[in-house]
Amino acid sequence: MKLELILFIAFFLFFLIQIFYYTLVFIKTIFYKKKELKKIPHEPVSIIICAKNEAENLENFLTSILEQNYPKFEVIVVNDGSTDDTKEVLEKYQEKYSNLYTTFIKKINIKHSKKLAVTIGIKAANYEWLLFTDADCFVKTKNWLSSMQKNFTKKTEFVIAYGAYEKTNSFLNKIIRFDTVFIAIQYFNFALWKIPYMGVGRNLAHRKTKFFKYRPFDKNMDLISGDDDLYVNEFANSKNTKIELNPESFTYSKSKTKFFKWIAQKQRHLTTGKRYKLKHKILLGGEFISRFLFYFLFLFLFFLKFKIEYLLILFFVRAIVQFLIVFFNMKRFKEKDLIYFVILFDIILLLINFAIIFINFFKKKHKWK
Repeated sequence: MKLELILFIAFFLFFLIQIFYYTLVFIKTIFYKKKELKKIPHEPVSIIICAKNEAENLENFLTSILEQNYPKFEVIVVNDGSTDDTKEVLEKYQEKYSNLYTTFIKKINIKHSKKLAVTIGIKAANYEWLLFTDADCFVKTKNWLSSMQKNFTKKTEFVIAYGAYEKTNSFLNKIIRFDTVFIAIQYFNFALWKIPYMGVGRNLAHRKTKFFKYRPFDKNMDLISGDDDLYVNEFANSKNTKIELNPESFTYSKSKTKFFKWIAQKQRHLTTGKRYKLKHKILLGGEFISRFLFYFLFLFLFFLKFKIEYLLILFFVRAIVQFLIVFFNMKRFKEKDLIYFVILFDIILLLINFAIIFINFFKKKHKWK
């Protein structure tokens, strides 16, 4: 059998794997309709925000969190050794909002991750249910907390929701938002297939008692990231995890405006993937590797001029399937304007992620801020 034919068979196999992911795995969010749950009593909630030199963001966004339409909640901001005006901004808001509390970590020379601030915030919390977001996040409705609370049943330990980025006209913003929504398509759909594997700290709820029972940071203190996704990865399951896709539950933040700052952020986030459970690595790696090899073999065989008509047919079939599935998912996540960039961003992000994984293999240390 000729090498070209073997490679074409491999190309066809990766095509089938890609079609499997798009038509079976990534389709659940499109048809997802939340079951009507019995009304759950409005339990008090502690909203926790970790802030390191976030004076400007707190000034702009904290009000949207503090003015939620909810009977009883507190907002705890952990001031992690800030050297800007974070302290003064918080003091100003405390004069107006009685439900705002602050705690702080003194500026020290010893390096520490966000996990320390998260732990201090949880210890300071007065209530069982904890809802996390970031200092640079805001919500567009006063029903964010209520939409998350609807999932707080007795069996629930984790509630995963969407953390979006505010839309701008920049090309980088579109790439970042596409990356964010594609990652969301993955973790929400796997959660609907009863395989929850991650959540984002910009919009995540879990229980205080379970946090201290599980002690999720003990195994991962050497990593800067992982305060959110690794906790979910290790302890979330089909019975204790719920998702929330109501647009009122979405949080928003400003995306990076400098390419290399965004790359540095992605480097931190991707360091946690090596700590995921094996089954999650296989499922995520299967999609990533099959996508990479699909494009690679397409180009290789195209330049060899081997069965070009079949190559093009398979390429465009996948492209059409991908376009349709991603389009309807983007409608769900309110990101429809990105649909015109699907193929372009799919390839760009594939190369970026491949490069970051390669770089992370050699680079060991990352900073939170």
